[in-house]
Amino acid sequence: MEKIDQLEDKWCLCHVEDCEKNADGICTVNADFDNELCNRLRKIENRKICKNYNRIFSSDECIEVSLGSVSKGSQRKWITKDNKYFIKECFYYQLRYWNDDLVEILASSVAGQFGIYALEQWSGCINGIDCSYAEFWGDKKFIPFGRLKDSDEVFEYKSPIDRIHFIADKMYQEYNLDFMKYLLSMAFIDFIVGNEDRHLYNFGVLWSKSGVEVAPLFDFGLGLFEHDIDYHGRRLEECISRMSKKPFGGWEPIIKHFDFSDIIDQVNVIKVKRDLLPNPLALEYLQYSLGFIGKELLLCD
Repeated sequence: MEKIDQLEDKWCLCHVEDCEKNADGICTVNADFDNELCNRLRKIENRKICKNYNRIFSSDECIEVSLGSVSKGSQRKWITKDNKYFIKECFYYQLRYWNDDLVEILASSVAGQFGIYALEQWSGCINGIDCSYAEFWGDKKFIPFGRLKDSDEVFEYKSPIDRIHFIADKMYQEYNLDFMKYLLSMAFIDFIVGNEDRHLYNFGVLWSKSGVEVAPLFDFGLGLFEHDIDYHGRRLEECISRMSKKPFGGWEPIIKHFDFSDIIDQVNVIKVKRDLLPNPLALEYLQYSLGFIGKELLLCD
């Protein structure tokens, strides 16, 4: 088997676990052989979108804080040396860069219209690769829920309602904070944009010398079906049935069970810029999710 460090620029990430050419997640033949999934990847064109950058970054002005795997694929993350901005390169998976930066920006815009506490995101570019970026929380330390002892016990509960109560109770015991409103807002906006990557390490609190506070919501990129070729060519209903709805296992039961009037009553029409839609399915899903709560989608330029 050829060593990975000898592949130079010919190698690519491989996510076909049972493939004989997969060497620790690296394709040793650059997908140039007869494999059903690889053939499908090559046939589907990567959707490149022209974007208006708010800022262009260079790695010389940044410190890299993450390189490698996320839930699937890879994504490089940076913090500017002045500690002002946090940057996420676009998600790389299945032989292509995805437009998850648009999902981040769209989610932050929609969250703001509903009055939900979330990081505002902007469009950028770093080293020639599209990215999203937001103001960093400086000297405050982010502590995710997943750091708490026995946090993964949440998955022992089958009901989304029980899971949300488990997390809220655990956070109250640890930090004496009422976490329920935060969790409901998180479930709400994750549902609206179909965020499939709400794992236990991307929500929590901010700690500083002055105390502990609820962290703003962030990390919506793997939403609106802009992260997996498996959604290509499928009907919306089938795509929704295939979605991962972490950490609660379902959003609709939560929205039906709890009172969301303080969020829903904020606005009647949700405005979304056309150039933030990463794919045709995204529009269909937004019409579905907003329709579920009785809201109208208005596309604007």
